[in-house]
Amino acid sequence: MRFNKQELQALASQTSQNFDKEGVLTFRERQDGFFRRSEGCSLRWFRLRGNLLFYLKGPEPWYEPMGVIVLGHHHVKTQPPDENGYWPFQIVWDNGVSYRMATHHESERTLWLEAIQMAPYDNIKAQIASLSDRLNKIRPHVDIATYRLQRGIVTDMNEVPLCELALSCDNLLCDTHGRPPSPLVVLYVRYPKGLCVRYGTTEVVETCSNPCFSKTILFLASDGLTGDAVVRIVVYDVKERVSETAVPMGYTSLTLATIQDSQRVRVALSTRENKTVGFVTVNGWSLEPSYIGSPMHTDKSVDIHRIQCHRRSHSLPPRLGLKLKFPAYGNVLKQNFVNSHQVTYRFHSGLGGDITVHEVMAEAKICFQLPAELLDMFIQREKELLEQLLSVGEICGHWQHKQLELVGAHVALLKHYCRCRRCLATPEAHYKPSAKKEHVSLEFAPINLHLQRMWVHNDTLNKSGFHDVITAGAFAVHTNKNERTGGLIRLLQQAKDVNSTKAAIDSATANKIQAEYDTVLAIRTLRDEIADGAARVCMYVQAGRGEEATALVDDIKSKVKKMITLWDPNAIEESLSVIGWPQKISNESEIQTTCTIKRLIEQLTSSDTHSSDCDTLSSCSSSKDPSPTTDLPPISSSAPNINKNLEFHNDYFESERKLFNHSFRSVRSQTPKLNEQCKSLDANNKFGSVELAYKCLDLSTGKKTSSQNMGETDPAVKESNLSCLKHLATELQEALEAYSSTAVDAAQCKASLELLETHAARLLTSARALVARANVAHAALRLRCEPAQWTRDHAQLQARRDKCFSQALTTVTTGLVSWLCGANVHIVSLLSSGLGPLCGFEGLLSLYAAERAMWGDMAVAVEDLHTVRFTLTKSDHNNVLPRVSGTRGSLVVHIPTSDSLYAKFTNKEHLTFTITAVFFNIGVNEKATLAEALGETTPQYHSNCDNYDRLHKYYLKYCKVCPQDHTARASSRTKPLEEVMENLRIAVHKKVPKNVEVLHLAALATRLMNGVRFTSCKSAKDRTGMSVTLEQCSILASEYHLADTETRKALAIMRSEGCRRENTFKNIGVRKYAFTKKQVAALPEDYRPPPGTFSSSQT
Repeated sequence: MRFNKQELQALASQTSQNFDKEGVLTFRERQDGFFRRSEGCSLRWFRLRGNLLFYLKGPEPWYEPMGVIVLGHHHVKTQPPDENGYWPFQIVWDNGVSYRMATHHESERTLWLEAIQMAPYDNIKAQIASLSDRLNKIRPHVDIATYRLQRGIVTDMNEVPLCELALSCDNLLCDTHGRPPSPLVVLYVRYPKGLCVRYGTTEVVETCSNPCFSKTILFLASDGLTGDAVVRIVVYDVKERVSETAVPMGYTSLTLATIQDSQRVRVALSTRENKTVGFVTVNGWSLEPSYIGSPMHTDKSVDIHRIQCHRRSHSLPPRLGLKLKFPAYGNVLKQNFVNSHQVTYRFHSGLGGDITVHEVMAEAKICFQLPAELLDMFIQREKELLEQLLSVGEICGHWQHKQLELVGAHVALLKHYCRCRRCLATPEAHYKPSAKKEHVSLEFAPINLHLQRMWVHNDTLNKSGFHDVITAGAFAVHTNKNERTGGLIRLLQQAKDVNSTKAAIDSATANKIQAEYDTVLAIRTLRDEIADGAARVCMYVQAGRGEEATALVDDIKSKVKKMITLWDPNAIEESLSVIGWPQKISNESEIQTTCTIKRLIEQLTSSDTHSSDCDTLSSCSSSKDPSPTTDLPPISSSAPNINKNLEFHNDYFESERKLFNHSFRSVRSQTPKLNEQCKSLDANNKFGSVELAYKCLDLSTGKKTSSQNMGETDPAVKESNLSCLKHLATELQEALEAYSSTAVDAAQCKASLELLETHAARLLTSARALVARANVAHAALRLRCEPAQWTRDHAQLQARRDKCFSQALTTVTTGLVSWLCGANVHIVSLLSSGLGPLCGFEGLLSLYAAERAMWGDMAVAVEDLHTVRFTLTKSDHNNVLPRVSGTRGSLVVHIPTSDSLYAKFTNKEHLTFTITAVFFNIGVNEKATLAEALGETTPQYHSNCDNYDRLHKYYLKYCKVCPQDHTARASSRTKPLEEVMENLRIAVHKKVPKNVEVLHLAALATRLMNGVRFTSCKSAKDRTGMSVTLEQCSILASEYHLADTETRKALAIMRSEGCRRENTFKNIGVRKYAFTKKQVAALPEDYRPPPGTFSSSQT
C-alpha cells in the first residue's frame, strides 16, 4: 500500500474535524541503540480517524506525527494489569505483526478497544450502508436519472426548461492550515410528497474560496416540478477527486418560485450549528408567461435556432433583463434520436459577454433497425443463390459432392444471418455498448453510436449555431481479438494476388463466372420490368388511357429486344452440357427442389455441426450482388461490368508493393434497380420450371456417358441443344409480336382485356423460361469451375466485409440525419450541384496488434460507402426512420426530412445524392508509440495521403459550387479554407510521431466545407471523448471568441462533467475514462483527461 506522506501528516494534524478517539497510551516499541536494539515503553499521543491510528512524537497533542497504523483484518488481545498498574492490550495480525499498548485505567482501555474494533474499513462501510438505509427510510434520496427511470420519464431534447441556474460562491472558509476549499455544489429537490432527489451538480473548482461555476442546471417541467418544490443547495469540499471524497461545508434552501421570480439571489451558507461558512449567489433565468407551456413547446413562430425568453421581474419592463436562450431541435431529430443527455454551460468570452453552450448526447434509433434491414437483404440473397444451386436437382458422382460443398456455405451463412437478425429484432433496443462489442450476434450493429451535438450562442456577437459530431466504435469485427493482420485491406490484397497460394481459382475463370452471373442478373431485371410493364398496360387499358398504354408497349418491346440480345445460347449450352440437359418442362420440379433443400440441410446439420460458428461462416458465392436501379442508363447489348474490385493507390503493405498501383475504389457498384412490385415472380417460378435429366445422356444413342466424358458432346447433340435454346428466343419474339398487336388493339378498344391478359401471360412465360435456363447454366458453371475452398475463403471475406459495411452505413446515415436537421444554408446548393456532402471520418486507432486489423477493416468500410445512394423523402407518421432498399451491391437509403427542406428542391432529381468520404487516422495512445517505434505506421501514412488527394478534389469542386466560402472566414480567429487546405497538405506529408495536427486540420476543413464529422476509436469511449471535447473547445475559441484564460478550464469541465463522462457510465457502469497513469502520460497533452476522471477500468 502506498501513502502520501504530506497528506497523512495533514490528516493527523488537522483539528478542524473531530477524531474518533484520541489520548495518551503507553506504546511498546523498538529502540535502536548504538550497539544493539532493544524494546522500550514510551508515552505517545494517539489519534484514531477512520481506520488510521496515528501516534505523535510525544504525549501531548501539539507534537508532530511520528507514524500510523492501518487497522483492518486484525485481532485485539487483552492482558491482566502488569506490575506498574497499566492495563495492556495487543493488536495482532495473521502475518505475525503486532503492536503492544497500555492505558492507565481499565475504563479507558475499554473505550479504546471499542473504537479499534469499529475502525476497520469493512465495519465503516457497513455502518455507512446501515445509516444510508435508515436515512432513506426517513427521507428517500435518489438521483435524477434513477427518478426518471422509475417513473418512466423520457427526456425530450426539445423541452424548454422552466428555469436555468448559474451558481457562484464567495467567502468560503479555509481549513486550519489556511488552505482554500475545493468546492462542489449539489442541488437537491424536495417534492411536495417528501421525496428528495439529487437533481444536479456543478463542476469542482480547485482550491478557491470565491468560485464561479460554469456548469448550469436546468429545471424541467417533465420531472413534475412546480413552484412549491424546495431546492436545497449544498456546498461540499472535495478532499480527494479520485475516490470523490467530499465533506459538506454548508447549505441553504429556496423554493423554485423564489428562484424564478428573482434575477439574482445571494444567501448565506450555514451548518447544522447555524454557523455561516460562506455565501452562494443564484442567478436564475426563467420564461415569460407567454412562453410557458407544455414541455413539447415547438411554436413555429419561434426562431428555429434558439428560443429567446426573458426573466420574469416586477421591477423591469417586459422586454428587458436577462435572457434564457434555448435551441429548437425540431421534430425530425426527436423522431430519430432517443435517450438524450443534456449538459449546459456558461463561459466568458474575450469580449466580456457570456457564451451559452448546450451539449447533447443522444442514441440513434437506427442502431439496430438499419442493420436488420441489411440482413434481410443478405438473407434473401443467400436464399436465391441456394435455390440457384439446387435448381440443377440431384446429380451423381463428384458433381453431387461439389454441389453439397457449395450449398453448405450458403446454408451455414443463412443460419448465422438469421440468428443475428433475431438478436437485432428487439423493438426497444437502440444502443450497443462497448461491453458487448465481442458479441457475435451483434456484429452488424455499430458500437457506442451517439450524436454529440453542441449548440452555442454568443451574446456579444449575437451569433449562434449547431455543431455535430457522430461518435461510434471502429467499423471492424471486434471478435477477432488475437488477429495481427492488416484487416480487410490486407485480406483483399491477398485475394487479388494471382500468384498467392490462397488463390485457388485463376482470375480468368472467376471473371467468366462473374460475367455470366452479370448476364443472368440483367436478364432477370428485364424480366421483372417487363412483368411490371405488362401489369401497368392492363391497368391503363382498363382505365381508358390508350396513349399511355401504347407508349408503355413500346418500352416493353425495347426491353424484350435487350433480353434477346443478352441471351447467349452458346454459353448456356456449354454450361448445361457438363451436368445434363433439360428434357422436358414439369410443374413438379419446384417440389423436388424444396425436398432437396430440406434433405441437404439435414445432412449439413448432422455432419457439420460447427458450421453455425461465426468464425467459420461464409458469406456469399463468388458472384457479387449488384442491384439494378431505374435511374441509370439502359443496359447495353453486352453484359455490363457491374462488379469492380477493390484496388489500392498506394502500397499500404510492402508484401504487395509490386501488385497494386491503381485507384482505391470500392467493390460495391450501381446497377439498375429491381422493380419491387414483381419480386414474387421468381418465388413463383423457383428456378424450377425445368426438370433436368440428372445423368448426362447422349440423345443420339440414348446411352449414359461416364463422368470422365461429361464435357464431350456429340456435334449433332450440341446442334440440337443449340436449336432448342434458340427456339426459346424465337418463341419469346413471337409472343412479343402477338402481345404488342393485341395491346395496340386493346388500347383502341378493338380487343378485349381478357385476350390481352392471355397474351401477356404467354409473354411472361417465355421470359421466365429464359431466366430459368440462364440460372441453371450459371449454377452448372459454378459447379464445374468454382473450387469449394475458394468459395469458403471468399465467402468468409465477404461476410466480414458486410459486417463492417453495416456498421459504417448505419453511422453515416445517422450523421446525414443530423446534418439535414441542422441550420445549414448550403444543403440545397450542395445537393443540387450533384456534389453531395463531405463526410470526414477521424480515426484514433494505433497500427499495433489488434487495432491494426481494425484500421484495415474501417478503411475498406469507409470506401464502400461511396457507391451508396441516399434519397430524401417527406417525413410523415408512416415514414419517420431511414430505410434501405436494393441489394448488397447497390443500396439506396431513404432519409425522411422536414417538409420545409423538401420543398426547397424544385428539381426532384436533386433529392438523390452520394457522399464523398475521407478517412484520416492518427494513433495517440501508448500502442501508437510502439507502432511508430517499430515502423508499422507506413500504411497509415499512405492512406492519409490518398484521402488528402480525394479531399483536395472535393475542395476544388466545392469552390465552384460555393465560391464565397473559398476565402471567407467563420470569424476573425478562423483561418480561411484555402490556408487550411495548404496547411493540411503540409501536415499530411510530415512524418512526425503522433501527428494530431492532421486530425485537427482535416476536421476544420470538413466544417468549413459544411461537411459531416465522425470520430472513432476502438470503442468510441475514452480517446473519442478526449477528441470530441477538444474539438468543441476549439470551436468555442475560434468561432465564438472564448477567452484564452477560459479555454483550458472549459476543456477540463467538459471532460469531467460533460456528456462524454456520462458515456463512460453507459458503457462500463463507471464514470471514469479507462486510462492508467502510464497511458495518460503517453497521450498528447491536449488529449489527457483531468485528474480524478480516469482509472484502470476495463474498456
